[in-house]
Amino acid sequence: MSQHVDIRPMASHEFAATVEEGHTVTHHRVVLPPDLAEEVRLRADQLTIPDYRIVSESLDFLLADHPGTALPHDIDLARLSSQNDRYLAELHDRLVAMA
Repeated sequence: MSQHVDIRPMASHEFAATVEEGHTVTHHRVVLPPDLAEEVRLRADQLTIPDYRIVSESLDFLLADHPGTALPHDIDLARLSSQNDRYLAELHDRLVAMA
């Protein structure tokens, strides 16, 4: 099923994400802590990657394995990083491939 993800800034390091999958729409609040954003940029050797792109690729990572309805409303990317061993490596690959 095709997915459309819309990401909008809410506050500093906080984003609203809407995931559309067919007729189903889910809403999420995504937090990208500054230290994690910095780590991601350094790993990718791309210091100008915008926060919204890190959030977008992070959601794509999650949606590859789960539908939007299975994602929590509040998504803390630091928690994702600490709980999923694949996350940072795959995020790196996604960001480098898009460079």
